[in-house]
Amino acid sequence: MAPRDPYLTRRGNTFYFRRAFPAAVVGRVTRKELNLSLRTASLATARKRCRVVANVFESAVKQAERMPELTRDTIHGLVRTYFQREWERMNERVWMISDDPVADPADELKGAEDFIKELQGNFGSHSIDNSTRIDASQLLQESGFGKVAPASEGFEEVALGVLRARIEALRIFTANLQGKTNELAPKDPLFDGIVVTGMPALPDDEGSVDRTLAGMVADYCDFKIGADWAERTAKEYRRGLNMFADFAGSPSRPEVTSSSSKTRGLSTSARARPNRWRSPVDRREIGQSAHSATSPRR
Repeated sequence: MAPRDPYLTRRGNTFYFRRAFPAAVVGRVTRKELNLSLRTASLATARKRCRVVANVFESAVKQAERMPELTRDTIHGLVRTYFQREWERMNERVWMISDDPVADPADELKGAEDFIKELQGNFGSHSIDNSTRIDASQLLQESGFGKVAPASEGFEEVALGVLRARIEALRIFTANLQGKTNELAPKDPLFDGIVVTGMPALPDDEGSVDRTLAGMVADYCDFKIGADWAERTAKEYRRGLNMFADFAGSPSRPEVTSSSSKTRGLSTSARARPNRWRSPVDRREIGQSAHSATSPRR
């Protein structure tokens, strides 16, 4: 091949673009080199396509080089941030359960303990479940790292850190449910020194909850999307409920059909859902599986 085509190779009758990624960005992409079929047997066509791919390749490399470096200290900082958010979320779940007359704390405790064992098994075998993978990916993207290759060592370390954070937050959650106040501080050394300040806003505080009919519809739909509804079902119900709210809504506070009206204005039947400790991704997958299992086949 001519010297002006250093990245152009041929296998059989087909031309390929082949170029190694710089060592500095190998950990941020999915492979050590790009080996791409140009889908042509024509040298002239292959050269044109090779130039296009080369430009895209160089642009991608420059973008990867500008990404922050994913060092061990950086990863630990990201995971600590995730843990604090997860801990706060678990504390909110405890308050929701204690305020729900239908919730069964014993059932919630058993479910959380079983889930801890499941996550510990995943951590021990370095098996990253889907919800942990999604959380790790979102954590990296919101921190300015973009889409890090799931096969990279950096991504795996972040995902394993997310697993550690979920396990520790759930451990504190179970201690909270049992009233073990001496167990409410982090024990995992990675999270040493982290504290959660403040308490969840009381639902009856002025301005803390939207008690209008439209607000209740929004809360109900958000809850059901996490627990029961598939995406298409959610869109249909949200549209219908919003139409009803527009027709019958009032800026005044409606009465709630529950003996306790403190949990986001939802009725008892709407709020009585187990496994509040699971992440939104976990609950969405469980809900979709249940929906698929109960839907009639056509």
